[in-house]
Amino acid sequence: MLRIAERILNDAQKIRDTATQFREPEAVPYTIGMTPTLAPYLTQYFSDLFSALFPNMRVTMIEDLPQNMLRMVEDHTLDLALVAKVNNSEALEFTSIWSEPLFLAVRDGHPLSTLPSIAPEDVPRHDFIRLPHSFGYELENRLPRIDPANRASKRFDLSALRFETICRHICHSDDCTIVSALAAEQFKRDRWPLCFIPFDAPGNLRDLGAATRPGCPRRPLLDRIGAFILEQPPIGVTPTFQM
Repeated sequence: MLRIAERILNDAQKIRDTATQFREPEAVPYTIGMTPTLAPYLTQYFSDLFSALFPNMRVTMIEDLPQNMLRMVEDHTLDLALVAKVNNSEALEFTSIWSEPLFLAVRDGHPLSTLPSIAPEDVPRHDFIRLPHSFGYELENRLPRIDPANRASKRFDLSALRFETICRHICHSDDCTIVSALAAEQFKRDRWPLCFIPFDAPGNLRDLGAATRPGCPRRPLLDRIGAFILEQPPIGVTPTFQM
């Protein structure tokens, strides 16, 4: 009975979704989710994007962890979640939008700052700080894992939930962390005293895209968003969207 009820509820939502195709698209609000490693660097970009494409549409951007956002897409709370492909759910469709490289961030003048590139295995274990959740890169499994024993000799240690808290700490310490290209470009524009060392391939690129419900009738909106990104991508990324 529960399975039958779930199918009925899903079918009812599909009817409501399909009905939106026949309305004025901009009359229906749009909700997009982004991870904490994306949202701070894309709020202005997506504000400009939606203003250009859908000037009369109400858009809400929600910041949350990938696993939470994927559930919100499934239960129709979000129209789209911007996530890495490796973090996507099998229950949702994934549309690649862009790829971006990963860097090791260190302070200006750090002994590693002159390296042209670095392998994940060469990252100093006792100086490395990472977030408790994944950025969505394959090589993350090769980076030092969170282990208090690695940093036991530190006079001052840090454990943070916010990515920028870690990066601000790195500006005045010998610690290091992983940084996406989007964040690195924003830090450069804001003149943070950081250096960004490219990680060696393979696995150093994140395939980022849109997680949506299968058969979602708002696909034409995603196509227009993808076409805009192809023409005017955020700084630091390579568009991968295909019409």
